[in-house]
Amino acid sequence: MNEIELPASIPLFPLPNAILFPGLSLPLHIFEPRYREMAADARAGEGMIGMVLLNPADKPSPDGDPAVFPIGCAGKIDQFELLEDGRSNLLLKGFRRFRIRLEQGEKPYRIAEIEWLDGEGIDESLSAIPAELVPKLEELLKREGRNFEGSLVDHLPDDPAIAINTLAFAMDLNMVEKMALLECDTALLRADRLLEFVEFRLAGTVQGLSDAERIVH
Repeated sequence: MNEIELPASIPLFPLPNAILFPGLSLPLHIFEPRYREMAADARAGEGMIGMVLLNPADKPSPDGDPAVFPIGCAGKIDQFELLEDGRSNLLLKGFRRFRIRLEQGEKPYRIAEIEWLDGEGIDESLSAIPAELVPKLEELLKREGRNFEGSLVDHLPDDPAIAINTLAFAMDLNMVEKMALLECDTALLRADRLLEFVEFRLAGTVQGLSDAERIVH
């Protein structure tokens, strides 16, 4: 899909506990009637759905819709399975970030006029994963008891930007922290922010170990 074909408006799928990153896949189960209609309309069009995170700290819209963070990630329907009762399972492949400019009330589901943000599949701000990130993240995962074979790098995509998105998606962060990662304008900034989160967690585990040692001794 090139720049000319990018739609100016896309359907929004707001969720409280899911964030999509460019280049990654997100499985979704569609059961509400309005989102069944959304999925059908998306499949009949560009196959694109905008994933946005609910923002409980903000006020609802004038129409009463729950507030969402203004930046989301659009995904293309990669796989689709229609169930006998009308529900469906689909796999959404993260395509590109966007910013909501204006919501439109034309359908039972939410639609927004959006501003497409810089593409990340061709993000040249990051030529390689920062050298200090992987060993620190490996150390954190081991302290948390999350074991893996070999080096963490062996389990990551070759594209550095998608590799950073994979780490951001997989790391045990709350939704607001993951949203902060998605909001970063480049993969390099996202890598730096992810490193900050890792170092903060490492400092916390070190403090926890020190407290435990004092109790034992």
